[in-house]
Amino acid sequence: SIRNPCPHQFLEGLMAASRAVAVFCERGHPALKALPAQVAGCSLHVCHDAGELVALSPPPAGLLWVPPAAPAQLTEAWPELSKSVTWLHSFSAGVDSLSSFLKDTGLTEPSRTVGLSNGRGAFSESLAEYVMWAMLHHTKQAPRCMDNKESRSWDKFVMPQLRGKTVGFLGFGHIATTTAPFCRAFGMRVLALRNSADPHALADETLSMRGEVGAKNKRRLFAEADYVVCTLPGTPETYHFCDAESFTAMKPGAFFVSLGRGSAVDEAALAHALTTGTIAGAACDVFEREPLPESSPLWTAPNLLLTAHNADYEDRYFDLGWRVWEDNCRAWLEGRPLATPFDPTKGY
Repeated sequence: SIRNPCPHQFLEGLMAASRAVAVFCERGHPALKALPAQVAGCSLHVCHDAGELVALSPPPAGLLWVPPAAPAQLTEAWPELSKSVTWLHSFSAGVDSLSSFLKDTGLTEPSRTVGLSNGRGAFSESLAEYVMWAMLHHTKQAPRCMDNKESRSWDKFVMPQLRGKTVGFLGFGHIATTTAPFCRAFGMRVLALRNSADPHALADETLSMRGEVGAKNKRRLFAEADYVVCTLPGTPETYHFCDAESFTAMKPGAFFVSLGRGSAVDEAALAHALTTGTIAGAACDVFEREPLPESSPLWTAPNLLLTAHNADYEDRYFDLGWRVWEDNCRAWLEGRPLATPFDPTKGY
């Protein structure tokens, strides 16, 4: 059964003769409502702070972090947890919030004995839909259509297609490779800027962001693409990757989409590019600070679709997250490679 040191009512029926897994989350977090009813081979123990983590008996062999639970509490509990934990999973795909914890506890070292996995891929389909919606919203001039209805204007304007346009992806991980087939179905050309220069079956052309050609390829993608889609993770290397120089290189009619990590975008530079008409529009679902401060110039920037980091927050959000966790849990229990491992030195 679920061993829970706090007063919550959770599902019963998890197998007790098994490895203990600590679920570290905030009190009342909605992820707990989708807690698996049965996971053969492990028992789940819900905890909310360092004290509850170290008090678990038996000590946990697995640890699940559900953001935004405070990573500092994990750091505090780690001297005790490190004696038993062999697997750590992040419910979210983004692990940038764990960077200090991972570094401070030695989990970035190659000699570590703890397997690391994340929620990569759980929400890629909804994010892919967001990209297509944003591009169509811009291409079909949805705001103009709404304004025309409001003003009762019969405005028979030219309505372009996505077909024949070029979409450039910054990063070509699971989100981008899930989105690319949709783009191709619309007849779009796909450019991919990624760490590897190896060709990818889902890209018409792959550009490396590494070495001497990296900067040149970056400029080329921003200049050539009609739509630039940033799916980069939050790492020191990607900080403000999309900067003033990048936006200046874009076509005047180009559109920018951000849904990786907000730290990859210089928001002041983006707001300036929108305000001055350097680019035609943008859609942002992630931001460097969340919630987005009221003082941010993005609130008043023209031609910007702004959503509250909920592009992936669909009806099945928590069920999908638990499904990826279960895939990794089964691999861990069976001694197989984890399904969605991440490299703590890279941050993804």
